[in-house]
Amino acid sequence: QNFIIVTIAYGLSMILSMLLIPLFQYLIYYYNQINADVFVIAPGALFQSLMILLMMYVLIVFLDLYFSNQVKISDMLEGHNIAIYKNENKKFKLPDLLYILIYLLGLSIIYQSTEINFGTGVAIIIGAIGGYGLFNQTIFNYLQKRNNCKRLKTLTYVVNGNVSLFLKKIKVILVLMMFVMVMLPIKLINVVDNSLYFIQLQLIYLLIVIIICSTLYNRCKIDFTTKKQLYQNLYKLGLTYRDIKQVLFKEIIIVFSILFIIAGGYLFSILIKFNHGANLNLWIMAEYVIPLLGCLMLILFKRKREIDLWKK
Repeated sequence: QNFIIVTIAYGLSMILSMLLIPLFQYLIYYYNQINADVFVIAPGALFQSLMILLMMYVLIVFLDLYFSNQVKISDMLEGHNIAIYKNENKKFKLPDLLYILIYLLGLSIIYQSTEINFGTGVAIIIGAIGGYGLFNQTIFNYLQKRNNCKRLKTLTYVVNGNVSLFLKKIKVILVLMMFVMVMLPIKLINVVDNSLYFIQLQLIYLLIVIIICSTLYNRCKIDFTTKKQLYQNLYKLGLTYRDIKQVLFKEIIIVFSILFIIAGGYLFSILIKFNHGANLNLWIMAEYVIPLLGCLMLILFKRKREIDLWKK
């Protein structure tokens, strides 16, 4: 199934690229007043995409083998188990506080640097790893500890549990977002004087953010589908329709607030420190904030419709 899905996705992406690449090249050439054929596609790019496809096939084999060895057949046959989080039994884990310090270390290096060099880039990437640790471990453990408080309100308990579980489910998206927010803005600043490469990177940056948002949107749809029985049980236990609606909205808003603060904090710091004009900074921030806000609004609207249908 995974092989078929990836192969179909690759074929559709190639067809889509044949349509979009000439359009983007036209915009780039028009902006830079370059007279060139917009229908030229580099053979090296096609070869690299094919190599990535082969790497994905190899990765799928190893992941499926790992999954089939770790999970019992009886568990795989039970569809509701997709919504269950299993504790990670790692022998070595970094302390939660250390991830906070690593994240802050990256931010401090940004503000202390006078220019972006190799050492600064490595330190910022390490800070981004700290940001991922905040998503994947520190915030998760904090929410789990809060749920141990006996005086916690019922709705807060449900929201904390759902948010912590959802952060675990989207950790791959969080990794991609942290590195996109660090690497591409740095590259954009380095090529700001080369209008051709700058426009190309702007389009790449915007497309990646849109892809991340669309992936996040689809993950939220899947999450609601797997939790319908949970909300049905909560309703039977005494929570009203309004309470369940409040839980759904709160958990999405909290997740997106975390994304804006942790990932956006690095982007904002890089743009402020290595300032190349207010217009450029606002433009790059808008390319990050507007797609995420649009994704948030779309998810909230979708959740409202789904919960209305669920109520009926």
